[in-house]
Amino acid sequence: MKRMINRERFIATMSFEPVDRMPVIEPFKWWNLTLERWRSEGLPYDADPVVYFGLDPHHQAWLGPGPDENPESDDGDWNIDSFDDYERAKKHLFPEFAFDPEDVDSASVMHKLGAIFSWITVEGFFWFPRELFGIEKHLYAFYDNPELMHAINRDILDFNKKQINRYCKHMIPDWMTIAEDMSYNSGSMIGKELVDEFMRPYYFELLAHARNEGIRFIFMDTDGNCNDNIEWFHVEMGIDGFVPFERNAGMDLVDARKRYPKLLIIGGFDKRKMYAPDVKMVEEFEHALPALKTGGIILGCDHQTPPEVSLEQYGKYAEMLKKYAFLAAE
Repeated sequence: MKRMINRERFIATMSFEPVDRMPVIEPFKWWNLTLERWRSEGLPYDADPVVYFGLDPHHQAWLGPGPDENPESDDGDWNIDSFDDYERAKKHLFPEFAFDPEDVDSASVMHKLGAIFSWITVEGFFWFPRELFGIEKHLYAFYDNPELMHAINRDILDFNKKQINRYCKHMIPDWMTIAEDMSYNSGSMIGKELVDEFMRPYYFELLAHARNEGIRFIFMDTDGNCNDNIEWFHVEMGIDGFVPFERNAGMDLVDARKRYPKLLIIGGFDKRKMYAPDVKMVEEFEHALPALKTGGIILGCDHQTPPEVSLEQYGKYAEMLKKYAFLAAE
């Protein structure tokens, strides 16, 4: 098969079409602590790890609705309890532009050439209210403050739609993630009834809008065990895929492919095996290979590479990843 270019390969993989090899990527940026360790072990300070390890380049933009911390609070928490609290918070939220147009225009040059693929992240209807309420109050708010929960989700939906529209005038991303982190190690943090009431209607509208703008592949970003979420959001609502598919929480590429033939997956490589003996790393690749051969999967670290991984170990992992990328296409 002829050698494919980066963006062409990504789209073909996600479309279950033949490829010369699987894309070779790090799905998420490296932790600062990980990079600090690697620099102490010989990674040049000014080196781009994507280039250094020979990975496929890609461009991401996080279209967030505002600062992570409340500038009016001593501890930075938004800590909202009421509509009045929310109105005060909104003074600092929902900017006109949630991205740097010049950065996107610059990336679009390489994107048009096919040298990179691109993606955006928007904050979802579990993630964003949790940022405002706080973790514990957010879970109570589904019952104690449902009107405010709906108001917040309506606002983040409108914001996301507006930002997607503006972004796509500069560059149409190839895929999009909806940040949720709504799973823990045993399953979803909320049940189906709450999903159907507080998330489902907004998901349908967001998915339709993103696809109308030309975004082809839409993922949920959630750690933990997301088996319930696959049923609710992939099977019932039509979301395309999930990332990072955390192995330590029971997510398995081979099992998932048997149950969901068209589910797209990015991630799924147990991060703990990256700092285990080499034989354990090989076993993890061998386990994943049958699923990789079915298409629709890009194997990668099942979250950010932890600082337990040495520079030498990551180098071995990257070389094995390249090897199995070709084996996946056979």
